[in-house]
Amino acid sequence: MEKHKEKIKCPECGKRQFAEVLHTLPWWSYIHNCVSCRYTIMESEWMIVKTKKKVKEPLKAGIAVEPVLYAVLKLLTLVEVNDVKGLTHKVKITGAEGYIPVFKTLKEAEEATCNGKYKITLVSG
Repeated sequence: MEKHKEKIKCPECGKRQFAEVLHTLPWWSYIHNCVSCRYTIMESEWMIVKTKKKVKEPLKAGIAVEPVLYAVLKLLTLVEVNDVKGLTHKVKITGAEGYIPVFKTLKEAEEATCNGKYKITLVSG
């Protein structure tokens, strides 16, 4: 299941913390227990804490998170390989219908979306 992290403020004690939002259907799930006072924060009480910089990479401050990769949802059938002389060749994949490209950074994934034509999804490591 896809998920992402948001920095929120507990309405009970004011503690700022990271909370996980699950991408459930038909709506995302906003529920979190405060790390300080154990108050259950629900969607109607969700107060996002603004950061100074726009954060696009996975948030890692104050919590342990799994490594995250970015998959671009397009099916590719050719892969580029370099031969011993340094020449690049495109080779068709056999034994599978294709592959989905996965990147370490969001910037790399955004460049592969063909100006937003393809969607990006997070993949946990």
